[in-house]
Amino acid sequence: MKNYVLVALTLLLSTALYAQQNQTLRNGLESAVHHPKKAVAIESVSKPAPITTSDHAVPETTKGSKDLNIFEIGASANAYSYGYGGGQKTILWVDDNLNAVTNTHRMTADTYSGNLAMDLSLDGGQSFENNIMVYESNEPGPSYNSDAIRYPHGAIYNPLGNLDPANAHLFFFGPVLDGSNSSDDTWGGYGFGMANLVDFEDTVKHTRSSNLDEGMYQYIPEAFTVTQDGIAWAVDPADDWTSGTLDYTSNLIVNKGIYDEEEGNVIYEADLIDCEVIDDPDLYYIMNEKIAFGPDGQTGYMVVLSNDGSVEFSEGSVYPIVYKTTNGGDDWENMGGIQLGGEDGLERVKQFLTDEQLATLFDPVPGRDEILYTTAFDFDLVVDYSGNPHIAVMVGVTGVDPFSIVTEPYTFAAFDIWSTDGANSWTALDLKKVPSLRGEFGDATYTEDNRIQASTTMDGEKVFVSWLETDPEWSENNDMPDIQCVGIDPVGHLYTDTVDVTEYTMAWLQAYFFAAPHYVLTDDNKYTIPFTYEAMDPGDPAKPVTYMYIQDFAWTEADFKHEFPDGVGFNEDPVMISDINVSQNYPNPFSLTTTIDIHTDETMPVQVKVISLTGQVVYSEDAGTVNGHHSFKIDGNTLKPGVYFYTIKSGEETITRKMTVK
Repeated sequence: MKNYVLVALTLLLSTALYAQQNQTLRNGLESAVHHPKKAVAIESVSKPAPITTSDHAVPETTKGSKDLNIFEIGASANAYSYGYGGGQKTILWVDDNLNAVTNTHRMTADTYSGNLAMDLSLDGGQSFENNIMVYESNEPGPSYNSDAIRYPHGAIYNPLGNLDPANAHLFFFGPVLDGSNSSDDTWGGYGFGMANLVDFEDTVKHTRSSNLDEGMYQYIPEAFTVTQDGIAWAVDPADDWTSGTLDYTSNLIVNKGIYDEEEGNVIYEADLIDCEVIDDPDLYYIMNEKIAFGPDGQTGYMVVLSNDGSVEFSEGSVYPIVYKTTNGGDDWENMGGIQLGGEDGLERVKQFLTDEQLATLFDPVPGRDEILYTTAFDFDLVVDYSGNPHIAVMVGVTGVDPFSIVTEPYTFAAFDIWSTDGANSWTALDLKKVPSLRGEFGDATYTEDNRIQASTTMDGEKVFVSWLETDPEWSENNDMPDIQCVGIDPVGHLYTDTVDVTEYTMAWLQAYFFAAPHYVLTDDNKYTIPFTYEAMDPGDPAKPVTYMYIQDFAWTEADFKHEFPDGVGFNEDPVMISDINVSQNYPNPFSLTTTIDIHTDETMPVQVKVISLTGQVVYSEDAGTVNGHHSFKIDGNTLKPGVYFYTIKSGEETITRKMTVK
């Protein structure tokens, strides 16, 4: 792997962190601090005593009255498989080309489980084969097996142009308990490998310990993906736990996995990227990290939640910090942090609270440019059709405590924060004000926030944001959750209503620790978003759980009916606005002909090229001057079966998409 080239940002550590919080919050407001990073506890090796709880009674009169098909798939020894404390992983994966769905999780056991399983559907989620073991823990350790896996990720590797699931694999990745980055027999190792989607005996397992001499302090990676051109990525802050307490080393471990066809194996290489944060006793680490790539596999982003001093109006707050690649991850550029509030902040962030709400929060009420905003402590990331990042995250007012968020009902909101110019400038859409942030389960050591997640179509033309919330009618905390979902069309600048997915279904008030897929299933103008959640005893997360699959929640094209508000979806710096829009070719894959639609805002010359994976130009057309909408066709009879990139060039701007010839 090439060395990472970073653009150095001058960290404004002491000069920019001036006393900027002129706001005075009213006394008695509820707020939540970030989840402190601590040595994550492991469940006991002895079978837990049963705990009975009646604190989460669900009304029976209307439960199940909503028409949505929900059924059991796999199971796990306890609720921890899906993560916690902002721990949503890459769990549920869809490959629309294969009509495949996978759910990756730990297995059941009498005491604790160190094995890994997938639940698999090859018919678009209509039926599943469940609890297929893909990784077996069998290396004894002092208290646990040293290769016992936790908090796993899973995504489908599908070779370019392949439509046969027998040629595809589940790639999995997770932390194991080998003790190589801890003072006891817990964290430090990675467990990873792959499993064939048809031949369940065809599995590959590897483990890798921390390499402390090289600064590879492995812990619990929160970020994992597999690109559409078949490259796996896992990202983990290099947190040194050898003393028993956290010492963040100011680096990210970036693991790149490439499938070796001859070896029948996925080979990972690891590099360190500088990722400094402010030197503050209340915040000295990365809270959450994600990685995602666009449809072409070349443009990608890593985003972390923290405070690196690069944002001027940010003392005591958390914000996304963005890294970008345009060459498939060979080089990464630090694009800096996203300013939420202040004079140069995001307008929809500064305006989403009403004057009346501000009066309930502040005394006296400051000017809107004087209010300090923060994200909450988990988020998700997808990349759209034009190679631009979408960050799904909760945003609210910074609390009295540093790096906390005010959680008074409906004073924070789910946002899609995105760029239309490759992370040079940012816009935002507030999706819904949210009543509850954090739920506490069992003895309150198992906590989880909204688990906000983002999904997209494989062509990147639709984005979907979903999260958990509890209506205050049922609980003051987010411990009786329902799944909320909204769709966003960055091409047409439209969005849907926000829908309560699980209200009145069998999952009503019980959609615990849900997972949304990175990609969704598409069929003409229908977009089906499968969800999973844990059927569990909320009073005892150490008890076994069953994973429930929500089969048929879908949006149609007609549901995207609300136009973006003024200024949303366009660059706030008008100089960078794109003059041309290019569709994904359709149909795709194709064998005879395929169509590409383009739209220009003014008269301009347009040139079309089709390029092979080896870089050879195999088709070229001068479309002449275009003004408005224009469609043109590509003849597949002149192309060999395989994967190609097509580029549309107009003036100084070039847009690239991927297509497949059958």
